[in-house]
Amino acid sequence: EEQEITTMEMMILQALDWRLSGPAPHDFIDIFLEVIPGLETDHHDFVNYLSKAIADVAVTRRSAVFQYPSEIAFGAICCALEYLNSICAIDSRAIRHSLQDVSGINCNSSSQKSIIESMFHIMLEIPLDDLLSRFARPIETDIISASSEDSPTSIFRVV
Repeated sequence: EEQEITTMEMMILQALDWRLSGPAPHDFIDIFLEVIPGLETDHHDFVNYLSKAIADVAVTRRSAVFQYPSEIAFGAICCALEYLNSICAIDSRAIRHSLQDVSGINCNSSSQKSIIESMFHIMLEIPLDDLLSRFARPIETDIISASSEDSPTSIFRVV
């Protein structure tokens, strides 16, 4: 009967905790950043926030439809790490290698390089001044922002 179906649907929804879609890039960003070592708390928060801002824009793009959420998250984190590396001295290469180990995603693959490049161009569209103002001196050195003149291949030397 209709009432039985409705009751069963409610039971299923409650059992699933109302989670009806697959994981989003934000979910992977949280998981990846939780398990990779080498980021100080302030840097972790900065990378988390910037990665999610990049992913938010990325999922609105047509090209993201064909990408796995984990790959979008990986690319967004790589871009955020490289941006952070450009404004302070962090070992982004070691952190990126840890990220590769945790995620199982190879940043040297041509498809992932393409995703990282797309994330880089998206990052250039984000008003980073607003982002930096959200964090109380995340970096101790002068801030040098990435410009559109910087090429993804020169900023993201993936080894």
